[in-house]
Amino acid sequence: MIYCKHMLTRLKYLVFFYLLYQLDVNAQRPNIYMVIIDDARAFEFDNHAITPNLDNFQMNATNYKHAFAQEAMCNASRSSFLTGLRPDRTGVHNTNSNFRNWLPNVKTLPQILMQNGYETIGVGKIFHHKEKLAWSVDAIEDNRPDVGPFGYITDLNKQLSDSHGRGFPFESADVADSLYIDGWNSNRLIKSLLVIQNSANPIFAGIGFGKPHLPFTAPKKFWDLYSTKRIDSLFNILPKSRPSSRPDLTLNNSAELRKYFGVPLTANLSDSLSKQLIHGYLACLSYIDHLFGQIVSHLKSTNQYDESMIIVFSDHGMKIGEYNTWSKHTNLEVDCKVPLTIKYPDQKKGAIDEKMSELIDIFPTILDVLDLEADNLNLDGSSLLNNKKMFSLSQWKRSDTQGYSVRTKNFRYTGWFQDGSLVYEELYDKNKGIYDIENIAYDIKQLNTIYQHRKLLHDATKVFKNDEYIMKSFSDLKYSIGHSNEEVVVKFLKVYKKIEIILFSIDGSLLGNYYFKNTDSIQIASNRKNKQIVIGQILVNNGEKEGKFKIYY
Repeated sequence: MIYCKHMLTRLKYLVFFYLLYQLDVNAQRPNIYMVIIDDARAFEFDNHAITPNLDNFQMNATNYKHAFAQEAMCNASRSSFLTGLRPDRTGVHNTNSNFRNWLPNVKTLPQILMQNGYETIGVGKIFHHKEKLAWSVDAIEDNRPDVGPFGYITDLNKQLSDSHGRGFPFESADVADSLYIDGWNSNRLIKSLLVIQNSANPIFAGIGFGKPHLPFTAPKKFWDLYSTKRIDSLFNILPKSRPSSRPDLTLNNSAELRKYFGVPLTANLSDSLSKQLIHGYLACLSYIDHLFGQIVSHLKSTNQYDESMIIVFSDHGMKIGEYNTWSKHTNLEVDCKVPLTIKYPDQKKGAIDEKMSELIDIFPTILDVLDLEADNLNLDGSSLLNNKKMFSLSQWKRSDTQGYSVRTKNFRYTGWFQDGSLVYEELYDKNKGIYDIENIAYDIKQLNTIYQHRKLLHDATKVFKNDEYIMKSFSDLKYSIGHSNEEVVVKFLKVYKKIEIILFSIDGSLLGNYYFKNTDSIQIASNRKNKQIVIGQILVNNGEKEGKFKIYY
């Protein structure tokens, strides 16, 4: 009996000291503020957008120059970075899906923080769907009821929205900042922070700005920041021609924009309409920059800024006229690359990280700053505090064809798959400019690069079946190719009178010729154990080029 009393007394002391320890830990942990911008591309910030507050923030934090979204659409991207899982694991690839339907017990970033003593609050668009399990304080996710689903202020756009479904894709009303939804939400966040600022627990507050997502609506004063010359200079540098690739896979049809009044349903946009849209996009960026500056000013005035962790990023990028297309929904760099800047206590100011980074890295980075374990969460990302990532992975599905894009330091590679088989490839040299223009995937000199990126993709996704990433048709698929350890078999669609196979080494030197007559298939001896890449060029009849393939010889 005495022993039991001693045990109970010791247990009480242990609980008491544990609670004291937890209070001390919580007191030391920083407040965390996550600022999510919708559709803010990583392009043109320095030279075209007027964003002094974001520019100043980057100078006092770590700027990740090569950050990428996992899928260029709102719901898929947000479900991914808020769970720390890639889209193939969340099961979310469209607007309507909810990751809870696939992963009912998954722990989101705010949930984990709440379980570790944080007060969590969300304002505006953070999750794509309402997520009650994330917040200890009721989330403020509803929009202003008086502006409608598209946030219009003017009577004209409200009337068009009622009669045609949507108004114009832009609006410039001479009103106060708080009358548009983002300004209203910014004020609501600051008011909410004032209510909970004396909490004994640290705070995680997320705010999701809706702009510069369509429609491009912002107070007139932000439109007035931009001259015609500034708009023209940006419009003139945008590539208008399509990339040298399969547009049915590579590009979208601007469907999101074409739903708005005054936008042609199929034809290319006029230059004047394009410039007006670019103007609206930049005005929205400046509007969000101004609101971000208000939040920073509040944190500084309440002595929270220096000791807080602040993460600013976008859910994905978008096109603003490149390739004569608009909005996101592709694997191209302009849709997948995002701004990402992180500030945390005692870090080096103005640091630039040139390595690859991904939005799924935000979750583990926050846990790393807080010294919280992530092992049992099975996250797909990795902490950026000691970033060693060599490539990023994005994806997009086009009808029945799934595309995966690997971005390394020098290249963007995309493989497109139908029923698990590789049907098309893209390779862009990123040393030649920021835009994906010339597809060099079928250049004989790039086979080694293609192989390396296929292997990266295979290791990350296991999307290739068997040795497909080692041996695959290198043509427009006018023939099928198979292999064993002893031979390569090429099967054509018809019988040819004369077939010549010319073999080259990877450096382009000639290895030999094979000749075949009156056949629709050929066999070439191979020895894949030697691991030497050989290029086979096929000529038929009178020298007509039929394609290329690759073997180990």
